[in-house]
Amino acid sequence: MVQDYPAAHSMDTDWFAVDAEGNIGYFCSAEGGAVPWVWRQAARETQIEVVRDFISFWSYALSSPIIELATSAESLPDLLRPKEVFHVIKQFQGDEEKIVATLLEKYRDLDEHEFWAIEDRVEEIIEFLISDEKPICNDDWVFEFVSNEALQTTLDRLDLLNPKHLNTDPGIYNFFSDERIAILKLANKPTVIIQRMWVEEHKQFFKNALVDGRITRFHLICLDEGYLHLLGLSDYTCGSGAPYPYELEIRPSHPLHVNEIPTALGKTCKTVQFKNLKFSETELIQPLEHMSCETWGTARWVDTQGNEREGHPYPLKPK
Repeated sequence: MVQDYPAAHSMDTDWFAVDAEGNIGYFCSAEGGAVPWVWRQAARETQIEVVRDFISFWSYALSSPIIELATSAESLPDLLRPKEVFHVIKQFQGDEEKIVATLLEKYRDLDEHEFWAIEDRVEEIIEFLISDEKPICNDDWVFEFVSNEALQTTLDRLDLLNPKHLNTDPGIYNFFSDERIAILKLANKPTVIIQRMWVEEHKQFFKNALVDGRITRFHLICLDEGYLHLLGLSDYTCGSGAPYPYELEIRPSHPLHVNEIPTALGKTCKTVQFKNLKFSETELIQPLEHMSCETWGTARWVDTQGNEREGHPYPLKPK
């Protein structure tokens, strides 16, 4: 068994790669996962360090805040219906604890981790709806509109397609300061994922849309916690403090091909290429088996067959 070594926070790395079919995968190293050496330079040059950066650059290259996704709205979690939520709020006269407990009943069959995540989000939603204070939500909003016309009217009313929103350098877009707007539009229904900052900025507008029926279903989600398949990304994570293989978390129904994103962003993703494997067929990936990588605190690692190895098979710095 490889000993787990403590890792500095700076070693936690999100990176992207392309497989033999040209499909894009997302990799979260957490504390211990090996990270391809070439990605370091790519991240420095593009400042793509987290999923939100990836989305920002995508939007920036399109010169449009709207990113059309191939994934359908059916891939979303069980969304809340505004009428039901407002009925419960009225029933318990603003008692947040009872409101949240009642709304959570529909999620009781989820596993413990998923339930806790939903619980946090339902609490944030209720605070957003009943509080007059400016909300602080950690996730992004999902809104299903009653029609495409209602969605378009909302975008027009809020001036979200104004070119002024397209001039922000994507390099300043980060987890805590969503300076650049990006709207993810799902397929087959007028459903969008909108950054929290824009909903918070126009809180009363969205509350009114929930009340008057323009929005028929809604929720909060965190894209990089179980929902990257919505973007078409194969989601891999190393769950150890040592260099174990990355494990597939979820496989997308509509994989995102590198030719479907802007050329500059695709070039960055192709910095790391797995030419001999397909994400559609691969549950475990150990990048050390394919290329020069950095590890943290140890030269020992575990291959995809479960064997402990000593020393990196490729030079630390590629020639």
